Amino acid sequence: MPGLLFVSAAALAYGPVGGFFAGYIGAGLNCTVSFLVYRKVGGQPLTLLRWAWARRVMAGIDSRPIRTVVLIRTVLWLVPPVSVVFAMTSIRPRDYAIGNVEGLVFPIMCAALFVDSALFCI
Repeated sequence: MPGLLFVSAAALAYGPVGGFFAGYIGAGLNCTVSFLVYRKVGGQPLTLLRWAWARRVMAGIDSRPIRTVVLIRTVLWLVPPVSVVFAMTSIRPRDYAIGNVEGLVFPIMCAALFVDSALFCI
């Protein structure tokens, strides 16, 4: 299910501020738990790729893991395959969690405020 649906429901139920915090905590927990489950089940197969371009991409993730997660989560904020792909890399769970915490603030805040303002337009 799309994460925006849950953030919207939280904003409708608790208002923009309460909805932001409920959606933010729920989204952070969802992304981190799914990352840990996928890592446990699937391992880290993307670290074994032999193609030169894939190794360059993995080196970029390894050199700036938190920044990479922040950028990806800001653009693709609650897309489930993002957790799957990051779980298959060599990124540490701590770096992934920190990147999620930082990267989800802006999109969830925008969603909560948009839902609240759209409600007043109706």
